[in-house]
Amino acid sequence: MRLIFLQHRMLAIVLLCVCFTAACASKQGSELPAEYLEPSGWLEFEQTLTGANFAEYVTATEQLVSEHRVYFDAAKAIDTSTELMAVTPKEYKPGPECSDAEPRGIAILVHGLSDTAFAMQDLAEHLASSCFVARTVLLPGHGTRPGDLLVVDHHDWLASLRFLTQQAAAENDNIILGGFSLGAALSLTIATEKDSPVKSVIGISPAYTIAASRLARLSRFIDWAVPWLFKSPPDDYVRYGTAPLRSVSETVSAIRHMKSVLNNTGSVELPWLLIQSMDDSVVQPAENMDFHAIFAKNDRSR
Repeated sequence: MRLIFLQHRMLAIVLLCVCFTAACASKQGSELPAEYLEPSGWLEFEQTLTGANFAEYVTATEQLVSEHRVYFDAAKAIDTSTELMAVTPKEYKPGPECSDAEPRGIAILVHGLSDTAFAMQDLAEHLASSCFVARTVLLPGHGTRPGDLLVVDHHDWLASLRFLTQQAAAENDNIILGGFSLGAALSLTIATEKDSPVKSVIGISPAYTIAASRLARLSRFIDWAVPWLFKSPPDDYVRYGTAPLRSVSETVSAIRHMKSVLNNTGSVELPWLLIQSMDDSVVQPAENMDFHAIFAKNDRSR
């Protein structure tokens, strides 16, 4: 009984803290345009997953983003097409130093929460120079306006990545999934699902475990009451400066889903690369290392 009382007391304290934080943030973000916080573009994310190839996925996503994006630079000092090209998916072909033979494989690269395809551009260019076809993706809810994160969940993120993985597998036998933070957790989930065509997986600052995870787990109980974790104008045009609390609860759900898949499989048999800084304040590097040590069974994992 005492434990239950303490749990409820902690939940009440967290709710009050979040409400206070949200109230302050709302005041700071009072100059945000109203449409920035309203869902619009990703109400039917499946419309981007109907193409027969990656080029059609890119075209459908660009159209969705162009129609529903609240552009960063209202003064238009930056051309809207520059913003659009930066945040949407792209394919990077093997560089001129590669032969005309078939590419070494297809690498699908997944950004983190509130980010866009731009976040994976440097890695995509590096892999292309190493004779891979590299593809950056845009997770549902991203690239348009923060309000769109209110209408998507982790199942939508996984469905999008699963579609793109199967699409790539029809073109090449060597499929690599690589992700940053949330994207890393989603990538590991897809890579370890039954009958997955993925041959190797990369996690960069992966959200396998996150700091303040106990408090984060409470977010799903209060996101209906406090929709916005914070509100602030974006610092640049390639990521959101505002985040709904629901996006945190869905990230927690994505991590829980990933661990459920791994518990069912018992191990990660494919090569699995973990890249992170021990100074990371968002994820928990030491716990990530333990997690990797427990499940990574391939001799090439590191």
